[in-house]
Amino acid sequence: MVMTLAAGAWAKDTFGGMDLGDSRRTSRLVRMAALAADRPSGTVTAVYDDDADQQGAYDFLESEHVDAEVLEAGHGAAVAACCAGSRELLVVVDGSSLTFVDRAKKRELGSVGTYCAGARGLKVVTAYAVECTGVPVGPLCQSFWRRPARKPPNRGSAAKRPVKRKETQRWLDTIECCVERLGKDAPNTRATFLIDREGDSAAMLCTLARTDHDFVVRGHWDREVEDDGGRRRKLRHVLTYSKSLGSYELAVEARPKREARQAHIELTSVEVTISLRDPVTQKAFDLRLWAVRAMEVGTCPAGEDRIEWVLLTNKPSRTLAQAKERVREYAFRWRIEEFHRAWKSGGCNVELSQLESESALRKWAIVLAAVA
Repeated sequence: MVMTLAAGAWAKDTFGGMDLGDSRRTSRLVRMAALAADRPSGTVTAVYDDDADQQGAYDFLESEHVDAEVLEAGHGAAVAACCAGSRELLVVVDGSSLTFVDRAKKRELGSVGTYCAGARGLKVVTAYAVECTGVPVGPLCQSFWRRPARKPPNRGSAAKRPVKRKETQRWLDTIECCVERLGKDAPNTRATFLIDREGDSAAMLCTLARTDHDFVVRGHWDREVEDDGGRRRKLRHVLTYSKSLGSYELAVEARPKREARQAHIELTSVEVTISLRDPVTQKAFDLRLWAVRAMEVGTCPAGEDRIEWVLLTNKPSRTLAQAKERVREYAFRWRIEEFHRAWKSGGCNVELSQLESESALRKWAIVLAAVA
């Protein structure tokens, strides 16, 4: 099987600098990635039609000398190095799961989805780097884990469990990993983390605030905030009775349960203070940030929910132009949805893999994530 020059060059740039303890392993990885880029698929046999390439791929993926975490770290470092030429960067953080067929329950998989549904696979949080123009760069960090196959007994309520015993910790680890990798390989690049409503928690906001980077998080809770006059009110109440900055037209792409259209968006922005208790350090502190509301007015088709985002950000959002920029940045969060489709059910079809061990599945998933 012959690789194209473009795929070979990409694979060498992405994986060629990785230290796997033996140069032959690195060469094998580069060839595997290049051939997968030319002929993406979820199974090893579908990607490699040459017996030697197939056996080499299986040997690599099953090798105890190749650690999945080392492979992921090497790929993340390569993505970070690609970001070094940008002064600003968007990093979308989102959780997902890889679901595999395992009727015999012989594969090294855990529960995904609800425990009663019985689906099996691996959980993953991905931090996906995107240029400020919307051009994808790649996964800056991926955290994989395997849930217990059965619901643990006597876990207690989520509110009372320490963060380190929650899956929230995986998100925090991923954010901190991104900060570390950018600091090492792209020290002059400032990131803006984009997170959906999962980011509106004390643990996530405190972690984001401790970094030297920016964030735009979609609000989930109607938090009590303190306005400029020192009055404590609910956030949505403050936004409702604040003066609009203005409006503009937003091109909305068609998605499931959403028609493509030109949406008329009205913007409101207020600077507020949120009181938080860091569940990791147990320290209370006040976080000053901007709340930007983007609300569709008069253009929502019948039967659809209108667009209404409340975005929490530490970036200046005083003017109409600044508020529009926060909305534009957050809209690029959908790039990670496109990545998930390409990785899981698009050309890469990682969920079709028949590999049995968790280690082999993770390594194969990382290679296909780079391709996706």
